[in-house]
Amino acid sequence: MVKVKKFLNSMLLAPGWAGDLSDVELDFIKQTLKRNPELRRRWGFRTTRISNAMIQKVALEGVPQPRKSAKTHQGGSEMKLGQKGKGEA
Repeated sequence: MVKVKKFLNSMLLAPGWAGDLSDVELDFIKQTLKRNPELRRRWGFRTTRISNAMIQKVALEGVPQPRKSAKTHQGGSEMKLGQKGKGEA
């Protein structure tokens, strides 16, 4: 039984695995996130001020992936206004 509990606790801390959390599960995750900076980063949080709604969202949907800008996504580099491109005089 102890092995099962440890397994479930570790899986509960995996973003996107737990789904809709009970109050006990939510409290467990919140307290663990407060104590563990590495886990907070894996959940996409940069601060210890984390709302229950934020935890519920990541538990249900996983960590949102950062979006790339259109210019970077197309493989080009972004050019600042007034800057000349390669080969321009």
